[in-house]
Amino acid sequence: MRKRGVLRTSLHALFCLFLCLLFISGSAAGAGKVHRGTLTDASGTGSEVTGHWRKYKSGRVRFIDEESGQYLKGWLQLEKYTYYLGEKGFRVTGLKQIGDQHYCFNDQGRIQTGLMSAGGLLYFYDPEAGGARLREASREVDGVEYYFGADGAAVRNQFLPSGAFADEKAHPIRKSTIRQFLETAMQPVGACMYVWGGGWNDDDSGSGVDAVTIGVSPTWKAFFEKQNSSYSVSDTRFQRRNGLDCSGFVGWALYNSFNEESGHGGYVMLAQNMARSYADWGWGSYTPAGTVRTFSPGDIMSTSAGHVYIVLGSCGDGSVVLVHASPKGVMISGTPARNGNTKSEANDLATSAMKKNFPAWYAKFPDSSRPGSYLTSYSCMHWTVSGEKCVMEDPEGFQKMSAEEVLKRLFP
Repeated sequence: MRKRGVLRTSLHALFCLFLCLLFISGSAAGAGKVHRGTLTDASGTGSEVTGHWRKYKSGRVRFIDEESGQYLKGWLQLEKYTYYLGEKGFRVTGLKQIGDQHYCFNDQGRIQTGLMSAGGLLYFYDPEAGGARLREASREVDGVEYYFGADGAAVRNQFLPSGAFADEKAHPIRKSTIRQFLETAMQPVGACMYVWGGGWNDDDSGSGVDAVTIGVSPTWKAFFEKQNSSYSVSDTRFQRRNGLDCSGFVGWALYNSFNEESGHGGYVMLAQNMARSYADWGWGSYTPAGTVRTFSPGDIMSTSAGHVYIVLGSCGDGSVVLVHASPKGVMISGTPARNGNTKSEANDLATSAMKKNFPAWYAKFPDSSRPGSYLTSYSCMHWTVSGEKCVMEDPEGFQKMSAEEVLKRLFP
């Protein structure tokens, strides 16, 4: 019996010793390599410190002072790396607001600087300001000018203070001209079928690869060549890479007018929103549907029914020549005259342009006419072509030309 008592006593003593050691360790891993650096506290006072990192079972880390055995707080500089030790001394990671500034730390707690992406937005953490997020200021990064707003995010779909326009990825675009825009819009005409979802991404939330790629996709023409006069858009829904839908076409034309490289921010959105959105971005003036009286070359026209087209010009009888991705494909079309006469000047011009310049298309799809609703049911975005903040210029006066004059210049 006495042996059992001694055994129980010994086991109890060992257990107590284990608990004591566990308490002393603070549930943390043992001391690591000793580091020497500088600690700056909340008052801005800096002092030399020596200590080591201690990692706890929770995964959190503190810097323990060698002399006092206590955790430290504040900005810690160790060699070339800067860390921040928070209120309870734990090393900060990720995005963190400290005072009225925002910072970015990696998984090891080291402060990061430069251009960073978070939540689909771009921020610049300024190495010249201790890594603080840049706000209300411009900065050139890899040859690209960005402007960062009050919240530090690079502005998108807005004009910069410099007068440049930043796209949806905050990348400044180049200015274009009405002529270049219309010439660009002609490139896929007669060789690109209408495909529902063409030009969109797989999520149907905006521009897909083709809509932010410079040049005409060879896939579009190859797909067109396989089709005949019985082509039906209902048979090719969401075969996105084979063609463009109406908003995909306009988005592609805009992108190729404003950019020389692929992969920047795109312009594809719901067709009914295009005219209003572009006007809201400051690109031009907006006129609601039912009140449009003047149709100028380059105007972007949207209808609540879900279609969009680009004006090529108007005629003496009030009819309009336009380019769009129709239910057959990308083509030049004409409207009736203002009085409803379908034997309009615009229809004659559109038919002639397609027959002469795109005979392979015309042989399959000779009908270029469109209904009178194209004149009455569409809202208009008319380009601003002068001033400090504009994305489109018109040095040749295309906006004042008739449809016939425009077509002569596009197809000399």
